[in-house]
Amino acid sequence: MPQFHKLLTLKELPKGSMKHADVSGISLAIYNVNDKIYATTDICSHHQCLLTGGILSDTTVECPCHGGKFDVTTGAALALPSVIPIKTYQTRIINQDIEVEV
Repeated sequence: MPQFHKLLTLKELPKGSMKHADVSGISLAIYNVNDKIYATTDICSHHQCLLTGGILSDTTVECPCHGGKFDVTTGAALALPSVIPIKTYQTRIINQDIEVEV
């Protein structure tokens, strides 16, 4: 059964930034887009690269390996060579702590 895990605080994830986190054996990317928090798998669906090594621009993350792009709000693949969406995860903020449901 999925449960929420505390990963970061809001102070650790400034607006417009992203960070890597591991929880329950899952590699996650946590994003702060205009003070809204999103979470996806941190592994590109095209090639096994960490998305957090790439560039976050508004709601789009670009993979550093081959330039594939994903919408961090939905996981949708937006640019070739990526065609398979990435998994997204539910987030919440409790007392300035960012929690992700895994």
